Amino acid sequence: MVRATLLFYLTPLWSTLLARFVLGEPITLLRWIAMAIAILGMLVIFRADVGIPLPERPGDWIALSSGLLWAVASILLRADRNSDAIDLLTQNFIWSAIIAAALLLAFGRGLPGSPPLATYLAQLPWLVPAIILVVMTGVYASMWGTPKLNPGLVGLLFMTEISVGAITAAIWSGDPFGWREVIGVVLISSAGMLESLWDLWRNRKAQPA
Repeated sequence: MVRATLLFYLTPLWSTLLARFVLGEPITLLRWIAMAIAILGMLVIFRADVGIPLPERPGDWIALSSGLLWAVASILLRADRNSDAIDLLTQNFIWSAIIAAALLLAFGRGLPGSPPLATYLAQLPWLVPAIILVVMTGVYASMWGTPKLNPGLVGLLFMTEISVGAITAAIWSGDPFGWREVIGVVLISSAGMLESLWDLWRNRKAQPA
């Protein structure tokens, strides 16, 4: 699980490189520093002190591929800035439903230990509102904001999911949350805000007194 998560969140690296070669957007020294800080924070949280997490299992390769696909998606969204966020949101959920249904029909019945259909239906009263209020609003924000930002920065901002996950896991699941987790959250959050704070400071400094 840790290895797969680390491999997925290499997304900022792929996004930065693709943005440079596909869109011609420069890679600044500040971006490299921000990515290094974010990856260090991720390693701290996941206690990944065993070296570089190379993919070993199918799940690792799926995680790595997912990160690459999201990097490609951010490049496409950046290149096509005229698409409406509502249209992108609608297409996202329609195609997700089609693909999920196809996978369920193809492999769902053959999976050992799969719960009966009644179990799924029993979750709908709370699952549907959660999807509408939480998931769909998050996806809409992603579709609206991603075209406006450098893909590498988008990847860094998405790494704050790790911080949120560590905090919520500590609150709701009783997972440990000590100094290691605090340091990791601070590093990841700082990396996401570094470029914005630098631009804010530079703009204020450039303003006449």
